[in-house]
Amino acid sequence: MDLIGPIDPPSSKGHKYILCLVDQHTRWGEAVPLTSLSAKVTCEALLSIFSRTGIPNVFASDNGTNFAAELTKEFEKRIGSSPRFSTPGYPQSNGLVEREIPHSTTGVSPFQLLYGRQPQGPLSILKSTLTGKHNNLQLCTTPVSKYLEDLKCKLEKVAEQAKLVSTMQQEKMAYYHNLRSSDRVFKVGEKVIVRLLLKNGIRIHF
Repeated sequence: MDLIGPIDPPSSKGHKYILCLVDQHTRWGEAVPLTSLSAKVTCEALLSIFSRTGIPNVFASDNGTNFAAELTKEFEKRIGSSPRFSTPGYPQSNGLVEREIPHSTTGVSPFQLLYGRQPQGPLSILKSTLTGKHNNLQLCTTPVSKYLEDLKCKLEKVAEQAKLVSTMQQEKMAYYHNLRSSDRVFKVGEKVIVRLLLKNGIRIHF
């Protein structure tokens, strides 16, 4: 979970910030515009997201005042979720940003991992209509309890496979990274670039 902003100029409705969340397991992303960084506005945005996706057991963020506020802590306590703050000065530990397409890390789309089905978009609806499949649909006669049980089994299998593929991809990326990396030894008086850990808008300056 992270924030983008302040955005200048703000939107016509006064939104200056964007609250971004990415599910670490499915890579599903959510973005909500905010008018301010108050804890109240932040909690309302989180509630709107969790009411659709479900409540996570843990969500990670930086040490922003709205995330560490007493109201936010009480909100987390009420919904049964635990915060996990990133290390100060090291925002990369909370830097999971992924596209919502079939992902090379998991092998499937975030939507399918989260909801257990493929998204129904305009093109898929048009294809079903043109091929006649849309008109031949029959009502599902499977009992709700059986459907939920089957869906749970399918989600568990897909999640297990996605976790395996994700582990393999991470090991592959680490291998190629280590091939290109090397230890740097600096000498006294040598010029170096110092990173300033100060955010200005949506950019981090060096």
